Amino acid sequence: MFGNNWKNPYLYNLAIDRSAFTPSEIEDMILRIVEKKEVPKILFEQIPLPTKPNFANKSEEEFAKILSFYQIKWEYEPRTFPLEWDSEGNIIESFTPDFYLPDFDLYIELTLQKPRVMSEKLKKN
Repeated sequence: MFGNNWKNPYLYNLAIDRSAFTPSEIEDMILRIVEKKEVPKILFEQIPLPTKPNFANKSEEEFAKILSFYQIKWEYEPRTFPLEWDSEGNIIESFTPDFYLPDFDLYIELTLQKPRVMSEKLKKN
C-alpha cells in the first residue's frame, strides 16, 4: 500500500521472532523498551494537527487527527471542482471535497447522517 518492502529491517525499531518468545515475554520486552526510552504517552485528543483549519464539523477534525496519528499527509479542502456552468461560462455549481491525501492522490468527502447538515453540504459551493 505504501510502496515499501516490509522485509526491510530498517523500517522497524524492533523485530521479534514470535516463535522464540511467549506473548508475555514479548509484552515485557516492549514495556521495558518503552520505559527505557521514556516515550511520552500521548492521548488521542492531544495529537497536534499540522495546521488548524476551520473544520465544518467535529467529525472532520477527528478524521484529521486520525490521519495525523498515522502520519498520512493531508490537506483540507484544497481544491474546488466545477460541476455546472451557465451559458456565459460562469460556474454555478461546484464541489469541494473535505480532504486530499497527496501521497495517494485521493480526495475524501465525509458525510453526516443529520438531514439538516446533509442538505447544507449538498448545496456547498
